[in-house]
Amino acid sequence: MTNDLGSGQRGREMKNSDTDDDVDNGVPFAEEHENKENARGRVNFLKASAQHNNQEDAMDTAYVNEGRSSPLSGDCEEDDPYKPEGILRMDIDHFSDFARGSSETHQKLSEPIFVRGLPWRILAMPREQNRFQSERRSAGRAFGFFLQCNGEAEAISWSCTASAILTVLSQKSGVENHVRRINHTFYQKENDWGYSQFLPCETLLNPESGYIKDDTIKLEVLVMADAPHGVQFVSTFLITFVYFLLLCKVLYIV
Repeated sequence: MTNDLGSGQRGREMKNSDTDDDVDNGVPFAEEHENKENARGRVNFLKASAQHNNQEDAMDTAYVNEGRSSPLSGDCEEDDPYKPEGILRMDIDHFSDFARGSSETHQKLSEPIFVRGLPWRILAMPREQNRFQSERRSAGRAFGFFLQCNGEAEAISWSCTASAILTVLSQKSGVENHVRRINHTFYQKENDWGYSQFLPCETLLNPESGYIKDDTIKLEVLVMADAPHGVQFVSTFLITFVYFLLLCKVLYIV
């Protein structure tokens, strides 16, 4: 079991002694007859799995989809910024160069999506992977993978509790996606959360591992959030209702 779970800021500042356990490569679990028609059922299944905080070993599991893009795709109402869940995606091109960089100069942020009225992004960075167990594994580079919430907000009183499923997508038939889960209350001082050592860069760079193609890796995050606190939260229904009342007033005056 690793202790690499934390914020991106912690991931940038951690010393070697903070991550002296091996990076786990994930333990696959069986899923029968997966297809896109059962996407909603899979979302519900993953939601339930993500809520089991006492099952720490579940942080390092993977699911099988035979190298296809995730069947979670297109399952959320993309146009509603107040939806309770959403899917983020990001490709990292020229990953071999990215993996050799530093966490300060080679950070990658995805385009945002809005869930519960807040902006969410994928945050990725390379990291050193030095550890005490050097006799078992030589020092190398690790891939840091985080979920960021409301990263550019200046307010300090907000918070939002969410569960998320972080995925490095397989790009090779017969290879499983690599999945890890988080549960966290995001707020101003901890506005990102994830794994400073999600996978060794060596694993991601190896074509036989199935996660890289044309020097590109593909990331996906399913985020499921509760209603936030300390921020103005206006539902789409309320906005529509107010517009309707204003329209009626204008028509009545005319």
